Amino acid sequence: MTSSLFRLVNDIIVPKDLIPASSIQTKEEADYYGGLIGKTLIPFDEICDLMKHMDLSSEKVYFSTKGVSSYYYYDAPAVLVEMFGAGERELDLLDTSERIHQALRAANESVLEGDYKRLFMHADNRIRIHLYNCLFDQIPADQRYDLFLEVYQSGEYGFGHFRPDILEHVWDDQTERYKEQIKEKLDALSSGNEITVYRGHTSRSTSPEKAYSWTTSLHTALFFSNRFEEEGDVLKGVVKKQHVLDYVKDEGGEEEVLVHPDSVCNRMTMPLLKASEEIPHLEEMGLVDVYHDYGSELEEEWFKDPYGTHGVLHTKRVLLHVLSLSEALQLSEDDQSILCEAALYHDIGRTHDGVDSEHGRKSVEKMKELGITPGLPIESEQIMAHIITYHAYSDEETDQLIQNEVEEEWQDKTKELLHIFKDADGLDRVRLGDLDVAQLRTKEAVERPSFALQLYRGIR
Repeated sequence: MTSSLFRLVNDIIVPKDLIPASSIQTKEEADYYGGLIGKTLIPFDEICDLMKHMDLSSEKVYFSTKGVSSYYYYDAPAVLVEMFGAGERELDLLDTSERIHQALRAANESVLEGDYKRLFMHADNRIRIHLYNCLFDQIPADQRYDLFLEVYQSGEYGFGHFRPDILEHVWDDQTERYKEQIKEKLDALSSGNEITVYRGHTSRSTSPEKAYSWTTSLHTALFFSNRFEEEGDVLKGVVKKQHVLDYVKDEGGEEEVLVHPDSVCNRMTMPLLKASEEIPHLEEMGLVDVYHDYGSELEEEWFKDPYGTHGVLHTKRVLLHVLSLSEALQLSEDDQSILCEAALYHDIGRTHDGVDSEHGRKSVEKMKELGITPGLPIESEQIMAHIITYHAYSDEETDQLIQNEVEEEWQDKTKELLHIFKDADGLDRVRLGDLDVAQLRTKEAVERPSFALQLYRGIR
């Protein structure tokens, strides 16, 4: 539903999508074609009356399957105004006449002044690519690339809507200083000659063989692969720096690499686990019931901020990650219990959401203050306490702490389970947008970023 509505409101519009209102002459035709597209249409003579009332041309009124409203006013190629309503009262209520006249004035003034930036700024997002295609040869060379980037970034559309010849030549309009800045940004990413790139892919995405847009951020690729209700894939590849056409970091933090499709080497689909695969498996193994049993023990009163970043929902997601990893790694029931208990209590000692390597120790102290007894064998309870205590320290620090504070016979098991727990906790960093897969310790965790994002969207 979300995806369908998004497409309805945001899909690109080109002239072939617009049908002249003059093609509907009778009420019977209006009812018939309106029923086919699910919109209210009226005969053209009524359109003429409405446009006369607004001092506008009836020949520039169109209807379409796209968009929410029934009609558009389109003065090619720069003015597209959606008309909400098909009656004089509704159109007047929404100042439709004034909106259209303003758009026409702005477009005419921009053309007369040669102000292409203003022209595109006033144009409806959905026609900007078509407008750019129409005007490309008229736009001064020193403005073409900036406008190209602005048009591309302001919409929800792929490169496939631009004229092929534009995609071949628009990069030549970058200034030498701009090209130097691209190189500087790429060198800041990596000291080598290549960079790793990712791309989120769904059934609606441009095929990888034709895709110009990639990203250096796995998190961004995960977002686009799981957009709306679809579970997609994440593609991974390598590109030489000299083949990068542009590197753009927008206000939202997306690190986009624009590159000719043929320049992406070693393309592969990352072997990432999906929720639609893992949840049924956990159900089959009885672990969803285990999750609910442990989850029912949680008390909001344990947490300083039960609805915050490190509150009850984060705890539940870590618990499910623990169960998923335990099953994948074929841990014993005792080891699984240790990790589940650690998940329940690992953040109850937090007093804020910032960096605090000591909050694990505080959590163990709080357990004692609250009289919480997990009901584990004494050795397992001690390992659980060590896991909670050490989970916010770096691996180097925890190795030293384990060596100094844990009985020798339990050191290996403590380290093994701590690494698994830190992976389970780390996977939920997708909620913060800063999950670094390179920091995960187990192969099984590396396969779960997509599952983690889907889980975050399901348990929030």
